[in-house]
Amino acid sequence: MREKARERKREGEKHKWRPNQIPRSNWVPEQGRQDNIILHNYPMETTVMELWDIFNKFWKVGEVYIPTKLDKAGK
Repeated sequence: MREKARERKREGEKHKWRPNQIPRSNWVPEQGRQDNIILHNYPMETTVMELWDIFNKFWKVGEVYIPTKLDKAGK
């Protein structure tokens, strides 16, 4: 069982992205396209404006929403 896990790990290393490689893509965003990003494990004291400023550096941000419920149970 352990040997199979090692083999899988070695196979995965072949396709691992390295920092000195520049990822290239022909992807162009569609006009009017909207994407959602869900974040977990960010500090409780993070504000909407902090997240807005961070993500606005990379893309046009339409809305930032931080729910008041912490989990599905509402705790």
